[in-house]
Amino acid sequence: MTNSRLNQNQTQKSTTLFNSNPVLRKVSKSNEVAGSSSCATYKGILAKTLYFLATTVIGFALFLILSPMLAFGQHIQVEMFDFYIPQAIAAGAAILVGLITPFIAVLARRTTPITGTLYTLSQGVLLASISVFYHGRYSELLIWAAVITLVIVFSMLLLFTSGKIKANDKFKAVITTLFLSTIGISLISLIAFLIPATRAYVMILAGNPIFGIVMSIIFIVIAALFLISDFQVIRETVENQRPKSDEWAVSFGLAFTVIWLYFKVLDLLMRIYDMKN
Repeated sequence: MTNSRLNQNQTQKSTTLFNSNPVLRKVSKSNEVAGSSSCATYKGILAKTLYFLATTVIGFALFLILSPMLAFGQHIQVEMFDFYIPQAIAAGAAILVGLITPFIAVLARRTTPITGTLYTLSQGVLLASISVFYHGRYSELLIWAAVITLVIVFSMLLLFTSGKIKANDKFKAVITTLFLSTIGISLISLIAFLIPATRAYVMILAGNPIFGIVMSIIFIVIAALFLISDFQVIRETVENQRPKSDEWAVSFGLAFTVIWLYFKVLDLLMRIYDMKN
């Protein structure tokens, strides 16, 4: 029975899209099979995913509460964007934590409960800083972005469970092509910006609101497709009876994608709002 289960794991591992989310990559490479009483479950993964999303809300609330205490020292204002240096330092620290912790989670999976919590807290701080630095200009958009993100997540989950979208090799090729294309565009833009002869054209393109909206939509589509691969990893984690400790990495991987999707939806709404105003 155990040998057949291991063979099934190895067969499924070769056909599943694991490389889409780096946070989940090490989970997919594991051949561990837990006992029936200590294996991963959908309920456990859901609970831990909700925990990570809840810590994002906690980070948001903490920065809103603490930001008045940080409103001292040098004050900087650029159009409608203004802040105090201590507030900017706190937001900068959140950015640094948000950049480092996912890599630690990938390299040391056992740290995911801690690194994942630090990451989600930092993302909540960044969201709150948008509201604080713009004096509530985008506060309503923060709520709408959450609603739209939930709609996208549940829509993709429905498409996945119904079998209308499958994480097969063709699916992998599509999202890989889309993702690499966006990276390629970003690199070309950076190189063109560094060249004096083409810098002006890059600035014109970057300042075009339509171009920004199109790029935001593309990233939203990519993030939504990444959800399918996350759902596939969750399904195989449970069906292959992997250890319960894997729930943390899988849950963080899903939360990571959901938060990324939320930021892209918010970016799109902010661009549309600014263009109208």
